[in-house]
Amino acid sequence: MKQVVRNFLALSVALALGYSLAMAQGNYGDNLFEEFIRQNLTEITGNVADPFAKVFSTGVTGGIYRSADTHKLLGFDVGVRGMFVFVPSEKSTAFDTADVALFPIPVAQAAVGLPMDAEIMLRGFAVKYEGADISLLGVGLKKNFKPLIPMPMFPDIAAMISYHRFKGGYTNFWLSDVDLAAYGLTPPPEGFDAEIDAGNLLSSTHWSFDVIASKKFSLVLISFQPYVGLGMDRSTMDYDWEIVQYKTPLELEGQPLNEKVSGSSSFTTTRLTLGLDISPIPFIHVFADYNIGKFNQATVGAAISFR
Repeated sequence: MKQVVRNFLALSVALALGYSLAMAQGNYGDNLFEEFIRQNLTEITGNVADPFAKVFSTGVTGGIYRSADTHKLLGFDVGVRGMFVFVPSEKSTAFDTADVALFPIPVAQAAVGLPMDAEIMLRGFAVKYEGADISLLGVGLKKNFKPLIPMPMFPDIAAMISYHRFKGGYTNFWLSDVDLAAYGLTPPPEGFDAEIDAGNLLSSTHWSFDVIASKKFSLVLISFQPYVGLGMDRSTMDYDWEIVQYKTPLELEGQPLNEKVSGSSSFTTTRLTLGLDISPIPFIHVFADYNIGKFNQATVGAAISFR
């Protein structure tokens, strides 16, 4: 995650760098400057931000459920799961540069039964590691409609709505012309060494709507439950970072700066989920599923469940 974030910033810095040099040195005419901004903004949103947002959204919205069944009143479920997004090469410059083909997102998750065959779900994590400050909070509501269908042996059928909020920041660090060259960018002749403030780098919201079907089969103490789901996700990701000071170019050293780069990406995706939940002994569940969508994703997890 740390390397992907740094690559995201390094590729995006071209926009703010071009702006700073243009304003301080006057080397660009109005038309050339506008063209420079347009080309770099297209590169950032098209090659970096949008694919990054879609990969991240795929992981955040995965693994929300492992059954269409719901807990009885005050029944509960506590566990952990990991979502792993498969990133094909040439789909995201940030991930390709970091040599990341599998993007993991781990969460702790709990659910509690409510009246009327419903349950509420909570999930998330909070991490501070080597300058990165990352947190995720999700909440969901699931309703099982099986009691309304008077047919024996009919599978559980449920609908679920969930919401996730993510925030990710990175402490100030220096980005040099050597770093730019490593990421395939051409440094300016004067050199480049700037301090980057990415404390509020990324924030995102994710709404998910799912229809789920599952059927439980039991054999003595062992049970297994295949499940299938169809979901739609609506995600919005914002990014915001700033150059706060320069060492080079010398023309800019010591000047007050307010060089911000920000943007937003919103999109809607769909996914098909195929999974299997197994209870090898009472109250213990292990499960896995595979999501087919814009980016494919796999989930594995374990939980303690009291229905």
